[in-house]
Amino acid sequence: MLYHVSPWRYAVCNVKRQLGNHRFLHRATGKIITSHASTKEEILGVGIWLGEPDEAFAMIPPSTSKTLCGAPCSGKEGVNDGKIPLIFDHVTQTFRRANLDYPRLKIPQDLPRQQDQTWSAATLWCFGVTHTIALDGTPDATFAELSSESFDRLKGTLELLKDS
Repeated sequence: MLYHVSPWRYAVCNVKRQLGNHRFLHRATGKIITSHASTKEEILGVGIWLGEPDEAFAMIPPSTSKTLCGAPCSGKEGVNDGKIPLIFDHVTQTFRRANLDYPRLKIPQDLPRQQDQTWSAATLWCFGVTHTIALDGTPDATFAELSSESFDRLKGTLELLKDS
């Protein structure tokens, strides 16, 4: 049986081949889940970006990083060098700090498992206009780390070019 390929799908496949190494981002709505001693869980929707189903990262606004970490995590404060260890729970599809149950960031899809467990180690990379959470030991984590290093090296030059 022959499959019909729409002109749109054919054009997208051609663009993918021409781009080579690329990253497609998909808008999604994540949920920040918080809890306070006097109230039950509070849920706030937040715009995020996810990769393809076989990719192991999410991109979030800096304000979401601040909520997830409980403090700014830009590294400017000298506390964490701009990276924060997290855990991704594959069952609930949530990111959280290893030692805390709240706050959590729930995403609408599972990420590829890195081991035969229900959780994977992840890192929140705090640099740039958006922050990246990537599962440790994946090509996406390597990409985030290299991007962070490039951002640090180019920061001074970018500041000079900003006003020109």
